[in-house]
Amino acid sequence: MDVDESSDLLYDLTQNCFDVLAGLAAQLDTRKSEYYDLIVDYHSRLSEWAAAHGVKATRSHSLDARLRNHPGVHNVVARALDFLWRCLQHLDANLLAASEERPPELKPFTSVETAFKSLGGLSGMIHRTVQARVKPREHKTATRASPRAFSDAALLVLQTLYPTSHQVLREYLCNTIRDRYSVISLT
Repeated sequence: MDVDESSDLLYDLTQNCFDVLAGLAAQLDTRKSEYYDLIVDYHSRLSEWAAAHGVKATRSHSLDARLRNHPGVHNVVARALDFLWRCLQHLDANLLAASEERPPELKPFTSVETAFKSLGGLSGMIHRTVQARVKPREHKTATRASPRAFSDAALLVLQTLYPTSHQVLREYLCNTIRDRYSVISLT
């Protein structure tokens, strides 16, 4: 599962999971199965996870795009989604084969729960990876702007606007302006 520049692998895998869940829900709803509510809960949990991580966001802000420069993390998330998809397919086959004489096995349900726990456990890693990607960009922005040149310009403006003010006050104001400029330029 290599990361392709134009690939929406995580989106596609998530959509595959949604498709299996939608098919299961439709089949169980028509049969009035007691497992329908559980499938709806699985769909809700996947929707919440996908929304929290921007899986279905616009192409430039999607989870695929944000993890494009982190192929290791992208691969781990893709494998977890693939595992969930396979578990859901197994659950689908298990529920379709079940009858009143032969209830469904428990193992596919526990596999789906394990897959959801795995996805939930990846949330922290995804967040740290995305945050780590933002921090270097902030540092580059701060180093590109010359704080000394800005301080000199601010001091010149303060001397022009307040020629009779005390030198200590002008330096204090200049430092304050420079600090605020640094904060603003980082955001």
